[in-house]
Amino acid sequence: MKRLVLPLILILTFFLRVPLIDRYPVGFTPDEASFGYDAYSLLKTGKDQWGEPWPLTFRSFGDSKLPLYTYLTIPTVFIFGLNEFATRLPGALIGVLAVFATYLMTREIFKNKTLGHVSAFLLAISPWHTALSRGAFEANLTVFFMAIGVWAFYRGIKNKKWMILSAFSLGVNLFSYHSARLVTPLLVAVLAYWYREELDIAGVLKGLGKYLLPLVVFAAFLALASYSVFAGGGSRAADIAIFNPTDKWMAAFDRRYEAVFDGLTYGVARIFSNKIVYLFDTFTNAYSTYLSP
Repeated sequence: MKRLVLPLILILTFFLRVPLIDRYPVGFTPDEASFGYDAYSLLKTGKDQWGEPWPLTFRSFGDSKLPLYTYLTIPTVFIFGLNEFATRLPGALIGVLAVFATYLMTREIFKNKTLGHVSAFLLAISPWHTALSRGAFEANLTVFFMAIGVWAFYRGIKNKKWMILSAFSLGVNLFSYHSARLVTPLLVAVLAYWYREELDIAGVLKGLGKYLLPLVVFAAFLALASYSVFAGGGSRAADIAIFNPTDKWMAAFDRRYEAVFDGLTYGVARIFSNKIVYLFDTFTNAYSTYLSP
């Protein structure tokens, strides 16, 4: 009976994520359409919709998108044609695989199959993960690649061959979603520090030791990711960063002049209405509304 638990969870996951994805969620966003058309353009011409050959970042609506979802969409567009189903199918299938990867990761970390089943089931019925899996959304990809990377890392502590898979998966994750570029290197650093004795970090640093190939693989992905930032992939971060407001600091200046009109001197108004105060207020407001203290 226990052998049927995981297959049943995966069947449930599949039926929650794949059927009728061309109709639900209702509406096809511009970003989704861009993924599909870029994949179609690459398939037919070897260039994206802007004429760039096999780019590391894709020009989109006011920002740049990471390439992984687009490249994963090429096979489905080839098989099913350019439509909503073909564009959303890679995300749905990755969503199913993410549940399986979560089971593997949890079981490997805690050495407990039951906990692995519980974790997989909770992700399978998770509303946010189901919603992300049914559309062409980049954020869905990183759940799978990060879980597989962590699972392979734990396997690699005992058998170094698995470290290559871990390095590859975490390296690919750098091209899945913007936040993954921040989280993935931090995750790798934490894992390497936490298991420094098992990995014999000192020995690795002296001669690069037995983990030379995984290090080279991840370093190559990291170098490509860094290059793509300077090649346009950093435009999204620059556009939404609080230290680069779209109104060019006019909100801070408007506050200052409103205070002057209310009777404060310009010097006093400037103390309470300046770039530093504006940044602090914007950051604390955004943090408190997004995360519970």
